[in-house]
Amino acid sequence: MPTLDKLKWNEIQRLPGLGDLALLYRVIRLIQAGLTIERAAEELGIQKTYLPVKIKNLERMIHPHISFFSLGAGRAASVTAAGEVFCEELHKIFQAYSAAIARVGQPTLTIGAINAVVTYVLPRLLKPFLETHREIQVSIQEGEWWDVMRWVRERQVDIGFADFSQSEECKPQPLVEVPRVVAYPPGHRFEHMKSKEIMRTLPEETVLVLSEEAAPNFSLSNLPLPESGKGRHIVLKNTAEIVAGIKAGWGVGIIPNINLLSEAESVPSKDLSDIFGVGALHLYLPNGNPSNLTSIASAFFSHVQNSIEEAFPMLRRTRKKTARVSAPS
Repeated sequence: MPTLDKLKWNEIQRLPGLGDLALLYRVIRLIQAGLTIERAAEELGIQKTYLPVKIKNLERMIHPHISFFSLGAGRAASVTAAGEVFCEELHKIFQAYSAAIARVGQPTLTIGAINAVVTYVLPRLLKPFLETHREIQVSIQEGEWWDVMRWVRERQVDIGFADFSQSEECKPQPLVEVPRVVAYPPGHRFEHMKSKEIMRTLPEETVLVLSEEAAPNFSLSNLPLPESGKGRHIVLKNTAEIVAGIKAGWGVGIIPNINLLSEAESVPSKDLSDIFGVGALHLYLPNGNPSNLTSIASAFFSHVQNSIEEAFPMLRRTRKKTARVSAPS
């Protein structure tokens, strides 16, 4: 069958309607529950002689060589393996249909974002926005930076937030600079040391870092931690775990300071931008163009641009060129 975007009218006419698919789904479920075809017809309020004929016609319409039911003596029936698979897919179709109806009925904004943005950034940005747009239903999808890129590219989200800008498929809209910091427990010796001194001492520390996959700008190879040194890596999957580890005294953390924006989880830290460079928080838009946004997404895009510095005064507006993270010399 041609893709949906290329269907012609004569091909559309040969497709079963949504009601036909709903009938097939109900019959499959009733047969799976142990009913005969005749009992299924009674349950559905259909003539007993009509239902088997309708089923056969629908099966031929969907695929001429596949049967969803196996009919036995006395109208006993069972669902074939193909019928079970088709029933599962039909359930997804009707879920999508219900979601589409709900979305048409209420304006929605779907945001894709990395963990740090969901935890620390979006709450401050969304609260004032929703106070003036109470009719909007917001949906948030949380994932890694590559998930956000894919969601934006496939238009699964209206707008995306990530701190990684090296993408040929999604042009970023820089928002604010995100210094890299070393975070440590209160009273730690790093409190009175300069960046270069910290970097010389770091091999003696236990360092909590994100996985290379989760934070490509912080490849473990960029950290001067020899295998034979006193220090060691503890690789954690998100910065909330790193903050908890620092508080528990496991070691120090190398993270973007956007992950320390919550006062509830703040720990002492020191800017290492002169060593690692400055990263940035970026917005990602479909085709990288604000003109492609829905009216709701466009309103939120403008709100973010206008309020990001007020919401996070500790972060600076991104300059045209953001320094890439580089290995310390």
